[in-house]
Amino acid sequence: MIILVILFSLYVYFYLEELFLFKRKNNLFIYLINKINATFKLCDDKDSELRSQEVVSYNYNSSPNELRNKELNRIIIDNLYKENPLIEELLPNSIISFSSRSNFEDTSWKLFELSDHLQNEYNHFLYRKIQIFDPRTPLKKVFLLPSTLLSWFGVDLKKIPARIFSLLSFTALLVIKRYGSEIFSWLLSLFK
Repeated sequence: MIILVILFSLYVYFYLEELFLFKRKNNLFIYLINKINATFKLCDDKDSELRSQEVVSYNYNSSPNELRNKELNRIIIDNLYKENPLIEELLPNSIISFSSRSNFEDTSWKLFELSDHLQNEYNHFLYRKIQIFDPRTPLKKVFLLPSTLLSWFGVDLKKIPARIFSLLSFTALLVIKRYGSEIFSWLLSLFK
């Protein structure tokens, strides 16, 4: 009976872990999407402001367009540079990373690419929501727990051997629970 309680507790733990990880990743996606949308809005507002004013440049080497590009580049970098670790977490295969040394064309291209990639990955994440809320997923984790423990010690099994090992482990656990005292007394009688 205690084994069933432990297995049920593990099932509930793994299910709640899946829900927590889903909620956390969903919040991170929403945060970053909102941050990018706010950056777009800030850039649009600043661009409108700079275009409406007549920019007088005292620097003869810079045109008003270059000054506008530098200002927009600064806005993008200020808003998204510190989000690089979060971008790498949500888009692990992405090569998009903001740098303070990039020019405006590179930075704006990265912003548009990031927006597209992030929205695409978020849509895939929401599509996989069905798998996350599937009650069989934590059941599989509980069943494969013996092979997972074995992999922590450096023995990685393939898919089928892992399932066979887990099945044998649970069978051995049930046999030991049911006939443990008889097996123990038999083993002691062998050594006498």
